[in-house]
Amino acid sequence: MLPKCRVGSLLLIGMLVFINGCEKKPDNAWPDKPGKKVLTSFPPIHCFVINVTGDAAVVKPLLTTKGPHGHGEKTPLELKLATSCDAMFINGLTIDDSIGSQIKKATTNTNFNLVVLGDRLDKNKLLEGACQHDHKNEGHADHDHGYDPHVWLSASLARSMVASIRDEMKRIDPANAAGYDERAGKYIAKLEQLEQDGRALLKDKTERKIIAFHDSLQYFGQCYGIKVEGFIQKEPGTEPSRGELDELIKMCKEKKIRVIAVEPQYPRNTSAQTILSELKAAGIDASFVEIDPLETADESELSPDLYERKMRSNLENLAKVLR
Repeated sequence: MLPKCRVGSLLLIGMLVFINGCEKKPDNAWPDKPGKKVLTSFPPIHCFVINVTGDAAVVKPLLTTKGPHGHGEKTPLELKLATSCDAMFINGLTIDDSIGSQIKKATTNTNFNLVVLGDRLDKNKLLEGACQHDHKNEGHADHDHGYDPHVWLSASLARSMVASIRDEMKRIDPANAAGYDERAGKYIAKLEQLEQDGRALLKDKTERKIIAFHDSLQYFGQCYGIKVEGFIQKEPGTEPSRGELDELIKMCKEKKIRVIAVEPQYPRNTSAQTILSELKAAGIDASFVEIDPLETADESELSPDLYERKMRSNLENLAKVLR
């Protein structure tokens, strides 16, 4: 039989173990890994960054299934991540600037480094943004539309973005410069091959005109020789009026456009179905083609090959439908 003092000591030790085991551990926003801490905005930017950094940095995305078109108020987690990060990469050109500027303004991290990749692109290679106005009624056709922000959908501009990421990582982490150079070089070569393969896949197509779900495919079309003649939603999430639908259907009939690009995030949208049905009723063999602009993705999909895989799927889908 144990002495009373020994029993008391064991009980005290047991209680302390129980209390320590139940005590909530501090919530570390960043995993305990070596390397620079890097934030990214949405999936394609994240994919470009992880292909450059490899294991030399810890990279976390902020917008996955939410998408970049407009961002609400910053969250405590976002601020916590920004407080100890070394760099944040965004696309810019108005599509994801909100989250970058909000976090930069709110964080107390004096080393917070916001890198706007769109600002580093050659402006001569940027396309004009979509106009949201009816010029016939408002008479202001000369106003500035800004730049189309969907630059990542051009394999050529994607390569320039990867080069900017490489240069920034070398600047903030010169000890790992050789690794950044090597990984970026290999990924840029893959993007060059992607563009060549895409052009080869579509080279025999005589049909080169499509309409898009929203104004996201200009750079994609330019890269692979496809003309986007119009789009269904002038603003993402805003359905067209009946008059706007009629104008789009009329244009498709006049220009003999039968291919309608839809996005997996908006499966078989009602307006898209209306256009398809009315073109078919007019004797036009209209078809849908699914093209993912990569604005959203499940976190489970955020692998280094995401961009290549999705873009190749887009190109294969288009090749099956175009004649």
